Order: sequence, then C-alpha cells, then structure tokens
Amino acid sequence: MGLNNRICRNPEYWCKLHQVWLSENDVAKKQCKHKPTFDMIGTVRCGNLVKRSDWEKGRVKKNEHYKHKNRKRQHDNKH
Repeated sequence: MGLNNRICRNPEYWCKLHQVWLSENDVAKKQCKHKPTFDMIGTVRCGNLVKRSDWEKGRVKKNEHYKHKNRKRQHDNKH
C-alpha cells in the first residue's frame, strides 16, 4: 500500500512509522528528506524512511516500532 490507500507503482522507500511504500515522488511530496529541525532553521532526513534495497536485504529491523508498542500494551494490561 502507498499513500491514500493506493497501490504504489514504483516503491523506492518504506515508511516504518506509517507502514506504507513510497515512490520518489511521494517522498518529495511529503518532504521526508527535508523535515524541519526543532529550531526551524535547518532540515533533517526522516528517521523512519528506509530504502527498499536495505529493507529487502534485512539491514533494517522490520517490526521494531510495533514490538515496542505491543510490549507497552502488554505491560499496561497486567496492572
């Protein structure tokens, strides 16, 4: 899936936060490579953006974001 629940035609990047594939045009549209810093002076690349080649080769922990969320939920349910 890509942006707006549409199929991404040329997936180049994976967003770990939103769990969607993004093309180069989608990345430019969402400004993932040019997010403003907290002081609004500079820009930084989004840390959730992963190249497709790195994702497929296993260089990235695929479910790291969700494992942390689930661990927290399980802990909250125990009390």
